[in-house]
Amino acid sequence: MAISTNFKIASRIGKMARNDTVTSAGTIDAAGAVVYDSAGVFPLSGNTVGDTAFTANMGDSAREYIFNGNGWYQINRGS
Repeated sequence: MAISTNFKIASRIGKMARNDTVTSAGTIDAAGAVVYDSAGVFPLSGNTVGDTAFTANMGDSAREYIFNGNGWYQINRGS
């Protein structure tokens, strides 16, 4: 049985919540991985290669991105 992308993302966020701090605003304060409303608000500076980010709003939900040193790229939604 294939594991869905949504399950993979939820598992990663769950690990971050267990290992890091969830802020009073409900955001995850994790080193290298942050949840944003949309990809349009990802930071353009101060990133490290390998940083990951997740999007949370309805128009851009269940997507994971990685920073490669030049910009943010959506990780393939393969099964």
